[in-house]
Parts: sequence; structure tokens; C-alpha cells
Amino acid sequence: MPPTSIQRPPVLLHLHVPKCAGSSINQALGQHFRQRSISISPGPNLSERYASLTPEQRDSAIDCGFGHLLFGEHRHFLRRCVYFSATRDPVARFCSHFNHLHTRPENRDHQAIKDTLRDLNEIDARSVEGLKAMGVFTNTFCRFYAGAVPPADAAEFAAVRTRVVANVKAGNVLVAELAEVEGFLRAIGISAIPRVNVTAVAGFDDFAVASPAALTPAARALIEAEFCQWDYRLLEAVAAVPERPRGAEFAAINGLRAYADLAVPAHAK
Repeated sequence: MPPTSIQRPPVLLHLHVPKCAGSSINQALGQHFRQRSISISPGPNLSERYASLTPEQRDSAIDCGFGHLLFGEHRHFLRRCVYFSATRDPVARFCSHFNHLHTRPENRDHQAIKDTLRDLNEIDARSVEGLKAMGVFTNTFCRFYAGAVPPADAAEFAAVRTRVVANVKAGNVLVAELAEVEGFLRAIGISAIPRVNVTAVAGFDDFAVASPAALTPAARALIEAEFCQWDYRLLEAVAAVPERPRGAEFAAINGLRAYADLAVPAHAK
């Protein structure tokens, strides 16, 4: 993540893992950084403005990017970039994403989830394959934080763990539960985040609302084995790094506290 002549703090990139308070964090970032922030979503939803800029222009115009981007977006800048992301229990995230897709008719996976599985306690080999085919459930934290296809075995996971842990140790990535992320955001001048994009299940009676507490032991064991086992190991590996910069410390070592002083006129430059 090479430095350039741009005399500003590093570009802040939010890795928005689905159903980890990401929409709330994105909104807070947009309100704070204003026109010096940009939503970066890969694929057909990629911002035309962002795609049209050269790396030098991005360096000059952008202080913060967010969206369902994967680690690796720093390659589109010359200026140094750092990442942060909120985590949560992988099975809880899985259940929340399951509920979200069942209640979002506009989502491209809505009909697929309806056709595949309507009660997580009825999960079986057929529905496991259907859920995997959607590409959004399997070891999601590994995919976002390594910027790669989720690991299929222990050897592939070892490569993911090595990459992610090295970036955490180096202070390039903050991976933490929401409370720690909120401490980081306070350090850069964001005192609170809104509560948006919360899944509302009222009016949807064609599926069983999922939660970790409602799972049978057999269903939970299958979900952990097929969709979450490497996520659990990755988050455990990150949490076990004693020297990792945490919360406000991550902001301080990267010079991000300067963003707390940004005012409207500075954003408008």
C-alpha cells in the first residue's frame, strides 16, 4: 500500500460484510466525509464516477470508500489505504442474512432462497448445495478479509489466515466486533451510527424466522460445518493476535484522528 505525495491521512475503506451493521456504518461515514466519500460496490453497481477516475484522481478526491468490496481495493489507489470491518458471530450473521433475503423481494437471491429453504431446521444436503450456489453464505468473513474465494480445506484456510493476520498485525486492517469499531469511529469524529437496514419480518409468513437460539443442534452443526467453520477459525486467529492495534489505537497509529477535525468547508475542497 505505497505512499504518495498526497499529504492527507490514508484512505479509509470499509469492508461491509452483509448483516454486520454495515449499512449503518456506511451512512455514518457518508454523513461525516460527505463528497470525499464514495460507495464502492463491485460489479454492475460500481459507481460510474469511481470507475472513471484515475488512481491519481482517486487519491485527490476520495478519503473514504465503502460497500460490499473485498480486501484488495487499495490497488486502485496510489495513496496508502487502510481497512476496517465489523464482525459478529458467524452463525448469527448466517441466520440474519437468511432472514434478510427472505424479506427482500427486490434482491436477486430472494426467489432462490424461497425455492431452496424456508426453515433452517430443515436444512439438508440438497439445500446446502442450493445455498452454496448463491455464493453469499459460505465463510463470508474469509472471502471479504482475504479478498479471495472462501477456503475449501485446511491448506487453503492456512493461506487466508496468514494473509489476514499479517495485515492485522501491520495495522492495515481493523477487524473487530461492533463495540470496538464504534470506538474507532469516535476517534475519527463519528460519535454515533444510525440503525438502518434492520430486517423486518412482519408480513412474511412463508418462512421460519431464523436465529441461533431457534436452531436444533443438528441444524447448527451442519451450518457450522458447511458455511462457518473457517470463519470461526479466522476470527479466533485475529482475536488471538496480542499486538494488533485496537479501536482508537488503530486510528492513532494510522493518522486517522485528523479526520475528526474535518469540517464542511474541508469536505468541499
